Amino acid sequence: MLFSVGKQIVNRDIVWHGLPARENTAKMAVPLMQYDMTEVRQSRIQSFAFVIAVSACVLFSMGFVASSLLTSGQSYEIELDQKINPNDAPAVSLVILPGIGIVRAEAIVAYREDFGEQNGNKPAFQNPNDLQKVKGIGPKTVENISEWLKFE
Repeated sequence: MLFSVGKQIVNRDIVWHGLPARENTAKMAVPLMQYDMTEVRQSRIQSFAFVIAVSACVLFSMGFVASSLLTSGQSYEIELDQKINPNDAPAVSLVILPGIGIVRAEAIVAYREDFGEQNGNKPAFQNPNDLQKVKGIGPKTVENISEWLKFE
């Protein structure tokens, strides 16, 4: 039994490439390549699975792009419940301030403790500008955190 598969003629287990679908031609032709029909089916299934996988990847990518475009206009700001007193706040609390990392927070605590030992437990910081005495804190940092500080 002969039937056409694309440009191939299939006769049971033999595939005849490039020949017209006529039974008499198929009997006279010499096969160019012989395939097992299970290999042909398996190849088609693999191709179909590949197309499905690529389509799924494209859809997921489009979803991620759309979600990132929708959220790109949002900005996240740090919100503090209350103001922080740098004269008694632990380093963990100081890290919450914008632009103050763990190293700067520990530097503030170390400066505060050294200042207190040398000056009879007098507060190290009377106003935001006093924080500039701490290594690594400049006017820009003081400007950014001054609204979140209190001095008592």
